Amino acid sequence: MNTTISITPTDHPKPKPRDEELGFGRIFTDHMFLMDAVADQGWHNPRIVPYGPLTLDPSAAVFHYSQELFEGLKAYRSPRDTILLFRPDMNAARLNREDHYVRAVKGGMGAAKTGGNYAASLAAGEEAHRRGFSQVLWLDGVERKYIEEVGSMNIAFVIDDELVTPPLTGTILEGITRDTVLQLARDWGSRCGRTADYYLRSLSYQGQSVTINNGQVGPLAQRLFDEISAIQRGLKSDPHGWMVEVES
Repeated sequence: MNTTISITPTDHPKPKPRDEELGFGRIFTDHMFLMDAVADQGWHNPRIVPYGPLTLDPSAAVFHYSQELFEGLKAYRSPRDTILLFRPDMNAARLNREDHYVRAVKGGMGAAKTGGNYAASLAAGEEAHRRGFSQVLWLDGVERKYIEEVGSMNIAFVIDDELVTPPLTGTILEGITRDTVLQLARDWGSRCGRTADYYLRSLSYQGQSVTINNGQVGPLAQRLFDEISAIQRGLKSDPHGWMVEVES
């Protein structure tokens, strides 16, 4: 399929540098290539326009979840004054490659509130949604057998009347809700293994599904939800001084 690329020349061309003056991240072209992508249209409206700033909405996903890709395709000038691209097929293949999903490992971004923390989980989350699931239950990235998070959220379980949650070992975020739940549970005299802002109805793995608590919210989870919601909305006392009133 032939694609027409519109070209808008710049009104202020810069002096062309000599090849030996070129440097990474310091010298830029007069023009840039733009193309739009929409779910129901795919890639469309290709165009070459004068080089300049990009306008992005503050709520753009790239700022919050690092939903972006880039490639380092290089071009070279030949003795015949032609422009040569070095192995562009591999750049294209790398852009479309998906590996086995690992959310985080020690020394990475799993414990930091950065876009990179979330980006690694997005492809797996999309696949889960296509299969009819709401989230991905993540295991550790090394041995693939220890529970860490669900989606991008902390998780906890009530096992034999004890509240247990994955430890903070550098691969999961130190969630505010996690800390709040642990504190309230201790206030109530509950046993805490080490929690949670996500409620599980069922788990599925390799074609097998397990329903948890008959798909119902457990009494501790419901009590925690009601208590935290009431504190957040100023409906109950705040013994730990968690709420900060905004002065008008």
